[in-house]
Amino acid sequence: MDIIEIKYTDKAYPKRLLQIEKFPKTLYATGDISLLNREHILGMVGSRKCSEYGRKVADIFARDLSKSNITIISGLAIGIDAASHIGAIDEIR
Repeated sequence: MDIIEIKYTDKAYPKRLLQIEKFPKTLYATGDISLLNREHILGMVGSRKCSEYGRKVADIFARDLSKSNITIISGLAIGIDAASHIGAIDEIR
């Protein structure tokens, strides 16, 4: 997948982020960026050097939340972030 640059002036930029005093001017994303403006979104972030237990729990949480039609977002780092995305993606396959 290609990485997409989203500037705060773009239509796809998450409207809720604009409410933050020091919102990021640019985001980078992959996948369906229309999901960034869904009503039910949860950011899952955590340690890059997480335990196996933490990785499994993040995966399970993301799967269960995805089953409830909640969009999972994160910074795509290794560890908890990656486990969250893997769980969410595996649920929608």
